[in-house]
Amino acid sequence: MSPVDDKKVPPDEPEGDERTNDKDSLLMNFAMETTAHGVVKIATARTKIKQVFWVIALVGAFVLSSIMIGLR
Repeated sequence: MSPVDDKKVPPDEPEGDERTNDKDSLLMNFAMETTAHGVVKIATARTKIKQVFWVIALVGAFVLSSIMIGLR
């Protein structure tokens, strides 16, 4: 057996574009299952404008809550 044979990729490990699809599905699964409701809205928005709106709303809420915690 040559050293090249020892370095084979396991058959269950995806390669190339399949890895990208797994990452996409993993991120979508996270977005759908998280309790941060803004993330769900970003993931399911049908247009880019709605996605941008929800990103701004989510970041704004995070900043506002951070300020309120800091003032306490």
